[in-house]
Amino acid sequence: MDPSRLTELIEASRKNDHNAFRALVEQFQKMIFGLCFRMLCNEEDARDAVQETFIRAWMKMDQFDIKRDFRTWLYSIASHLCLDQLKSAKTQRTMSLENIVPEFLGREHPEQDLINRDLREVIGSLTEGLSAKQKLVFVLRNLEGLEVPEVSRVTGMNPAIIKSNLFLARQFMRNKLNHL
Repeated sequence: MDPSRLTELIEASRKNDHNAFRALVEQFQKMIFGLCFRMLCNEEDARDAVQETFIRAWMKMDQFDIKRDFRTWLYSIASHLCLDQLKSAKTQRTMSLENIVPEFLGREHPEQDLINRDLREVIGSLTEGLSAKQKLVFVLRNLEGLEVPEVSRVTGMNPAIIKSNLFLARQFMRNKLNHL
């Protein structure tokens, strides 16, 4: 999206323009879904997190600093929601990955349905055992392609902690892959 158009939509959204905010949602929802899906490994939970991300963004649009990157701001909201959900899920283990029925992306496209299922299983099995912070840093850096400074802005962690968590996550996953 053209930066001037993005600024225009943000400014209009800050003035409670629902249509402008809808355009922002349409622009960024796939990106946010990708992050949430990779973090939560569950399409329904990811859909819920995306919805909650945009609800929170709408509620706080007037507080958004126009000098910040809007994408980073949305990533920050979504990643904190996912972290909270992962932490609470550890205490109340819900369904296993095999029992989850894909519902979001593949309804009309069986090929996409299979890809989603396979992706969920691979990410879920590889990242099982990582702490919530390690998983967040790994997903943002390796799957979403963010650089460490942007991961820092998204998570609020300092770069040294990010690099440490990333190292531990990669080491854990390398060991896991070597034992397959």
